[in-house]
Amino acid sequence: MQAFDHDLRRQSAHASAPEQKRARADWYALLARLLSRPAEAPLLAGLAALAVPAGTVVQGDGAAGANLPRAWHALCVAAGGPPHDIGAEFGRLVVGVNLPPVSVGAVFHQGGHDNQKPLAALRRFVPAQGLGLRYAANHLGALCEAMHLLVDAARPPATQRAFFDAHIGSRYGACLADLRGSAGTGFYAALADLAAAFLAIEARAFALADDGHSEPPSTAGLLI
Repeated sequence: MQAFDHDLRRQSAHASAPEQKRARADWYALLARLLSRPAEAPLLAGLAALAVPAGTVVQGDGAAGANLPRAWHALCVAAGGPPHDIGAEFGRLVVGVNLPPVSVGAVFHQGGHDNQKPLAALRRFVPAQGLGLRYAANHLGALCEAMHLLVDAARPPATQRAFFDAHIGSRYGACLADLRGSAGTGFYAALADLAAAFLAIEARAFALADDGHSEPPSTAGLLI
């Protein structure tokens, strides 16, 4: 958590390309971890210790960028709740008995009925990129882990964008809205808001980037 805290608090508009890459990789890694399985007490304690005062927003990235610091602060505050309750909330929302109220499988939120096509494409893509992804599935946590690996391995921005557009960009909104609606308040509502804010910035950055030539600016300069 210490390295992630450094990236969040030390980012600036003048961050170097390696610093921006590290920050983006860390964001994706954190989202992958929190969406994939219940957070253990040490991770929650680390997040709670990073709570920052509300309003620590650096101007320069519009409404979408302004949402990220508030969502981060809310997640850190919510992480201070009882670990058992947070773990139980994950079980209720995502695992459940029989059919849970939320599906974090991004493929579930794709229109139409042929949901095997994106999964087959994903399972072709991962080996082709040489990614050490443990579980190639259309699960939003696994997809964030794949993006973490793509960014961390410095794959070309065009490759990152192609993966994001194909597997995350058109689906994360409905997926996270379901999570937010079912969670109501608490840790996973805050996580849904944080993931939505970050992925909205990524989508905007990819749309603005000059494909193949520039690193998506993403979160640089958002927090102090």
